Amino acid sequence: MKSFAGVLVTIQLLVTCVVAQESVSFQVTDLGGQTAEYEHRFSMYLTSDRGNELGFPGSEVDVEILGSWKSLETRTQTDSGYVEVKSTIKDGDSWAKQSGQKLTFEQYPFSLGQLDGKVFTSRLDPLKGTSDLEPTFRIWQVKERTDIVNDIILLWSGGLLPTLPEGNVSPGDSWTGESEVERPFYQLGSRDKKFRLAIRSTYTVKKIKKKGDGMIVEVEEKREFDYSGMMETVPFSIIMEGSGTGKADWEFEATTGIVNKCRYTMDVNRPSLLPDGAAGPVSDVESNLKIVYDAKLKKLRK
Repeated sequence: MKSFAGVLVTIQLLVTCVVAQESVSFQVTDLGGQTAEYEHRFSMYLTSDRGNELGFPGSEVDVEILGSWKSLETRTQTDSGYVEVKSTIKDGDSWAKQSGQKLTFEQYPFSLGQLDGKVFTSRLDPLKGTSDLEPTFRIWQVKERTDIVNDIILLWSGGLLPTLPEGNVSPGDSWTGESEVERPFYQLGSRDKKFRLAIRSTYTVKKIKKKGDGMIVEVEEKREFDYSGMMETVPFSIIMEGSGTGKADWEFEATTGIVNKCRYTMDVNRPSLLPDGAAGPVSDVESNLKIVYDAKLKKLRK
């Protein structure tokens, strides 16, 4: 009996140690002088039954904008407690499909390649996630459709860093967070319309695993959001507004806040669609907007 009791105590101690190892708290740090290279991909897919009223060459709207870019990111720890990130864009590209057919450059001359070499800054805060993602250049330097700057900000903001909780968390633990990005419509010169993404999130820890000296955390995020954005080809140009739900899967380093990968999807059911120059949105429209974004850390380098 004493031997059995001793074995039971040993098992309990082992279980306690395992649980302790799976409990982590979050930090956001600089990169120790290293540069992080990320690869980003996205798709924005809009369908609608009101092509004729929306200026689309067909009764059914079927438009997809796809693209990718890379970012070279450095971090600086500030005296204010947050980490400032500088991100340089490279290898930007985007293209469009209408009714399954890829458009020519003349039909879609709005490539993200116009942002190559441009620098954005942002703030990473362990309790606020990402904030203040801003261009360091004058918007008007982008000669073909200045609002691709806003496009990339809305896509990127939702995949930079989740809002993180105070204290320790273990697999199965959940917390909530909110974020919001709002920018003016530069291209349309509109004072009462905004690019906007406001997200209300619930995060759940799926897995914690040790890797080298760090701890890797896998987190699932469920989103509710409000969205306002733009989609444009030649001559199709509309403002889209609506609410929806989405999901994101994160993998990141708990003690540094380095995101290894993030993939999210967001669906806006029946967004309102306002053609460029119209007095109001098309009424009684059946529409759907699906946004998919994927980012992966390719390497850290000196």
